[in-house]
Amino acid sequence: SVEIKNPFNLQAGKDDKLTIVDIKAVDSLGRMIDIEVQSLASMEFTHRSLYYWAQMYAEQLGKGRIYGELKPVICINLLNSELFPQIEDYHSIWTIQERDNRGVQFSDHLTIHCLEIPKLKESQNASALEKWMRYFTVEGESNMAVMNELLKDNEPLQKVHQRYEQFMASDEHRELWLSR
Repeated sequence: SVEIKNPFNLQAGKDDKLTIVDIKAVDSLGRMIDIEVQSLASMEFTHRSLYYWAQMYAEQLGKGRIYGELKPVICINLLNSELFPQIEDYHSIWTIQERDNRGVQFSDHLTIHCLEIPKLKESQNASALEKWMRYFTVEGESNMAVMNELLKDNEPLQKVHQRYEQFMASDEHRELWLSR
């Protein structure tokens, strides 16, 4: 299960930067999750993603709390552009590992996923993740055949699609979305 949280990362001091993530959540294991959707991503985006991770990680500890209470923070970046052209796969996963001993991890508390939509290939045996990514590229378009195929026998996507349809049926919500 996942609980959606307030997307604002509040400033600790008046000179600190206020950031707003797209989706902030906590899963049933207490892991914090930041989901970002980005149309155009430059290498500066990598700094922003790391900054958001750091803010979410740091906000877990209040005065008098111990470091052992810290939970992992996972960033998921859904990108509608190529951020790492040198990597062929659409899904890259970034962690902290020792430079010369790749299997030795410093901590499992930092994981950043980059999902680059342009690298997604058509597949008859698409994984659940590939179906989710395809959904985001098809939703709102007039290609109902592709949408129906994605939704077929996929209850989570059917629920999301139903929520999307309800959202878009509201004139107020649709106008706010279009203005953004």
